Amino acid sequence: MAAPTTAKRVLHYLLFKGTVREGNYGTRVCTFLKKTIEERGNKATVIDPEVLDLPLLKKPLHFYQDRSQAPQVLHDVDKLIRDCDGFIFVSAEYNQSLPPALTNTVDHFPPASFKHRPAGVCTYSMGRFAGVRAGVIIRAFLSEIGTLHIPATFSIGEVHKAFSEDGVPTEDRTKESAARMLKELDWYATAICDSKEKYGAPST
Repeated sequence: MAAPTTAKRVLHYLLFKGTVREGNYGTRVCTFLKKTIEERGNKATVIDPEVLDLPLLKKPLHFYQDRSQAPQVLHDVDKLIRDCDGFIFVSAEYNQSLPPALTNTVDHFPPASFKHRPAGVCTYSMGRFAGVRAGVIIRAFLSEIGTLHIPATFSIGEVHKAFSEDGVPTEDRTKESAARMLKELDWYATAICDSKEKYGAPST
């Protein structure tokens, strides 16, 4: 007897673009990832710090005693964070560390909003090391806000050669590397969603 089949869960991911520096390649990477996610039957929303234009962090959402006094953009993005099924953090490497635009964006929101969801890590650089040093640092950062960073990564060396201006990869290996990460992210996100529906989220 054939095993019963179930409908595929449609997952919604947030892609956090990490940099606003002039001439950055993060837009190309996010364009490619968003399209690839959608081709897999899921949904993706890009959180672009240049579009959000949040100020240098002085008062995050969770520091407002009366949250109704917080800017509406913080409420809107916080809802996206709380409602999504997982994250992908797209980070360049600045001085062997993370871009300030990425941490400034994330730190505007309470860690509780990120908890109990999987996170994929995508790093890139114009050199051959593909931003791996930023990738090491971001794992501690993601653990602190309560996400589960998955083992598979998507690292892009010589990013200026890897994509056309409209985010089309120039080599098949780029597609294959992204597919490995997204397949694993889908597995973790689906498992966590199923567990939450059956048992609820862990109490903290």
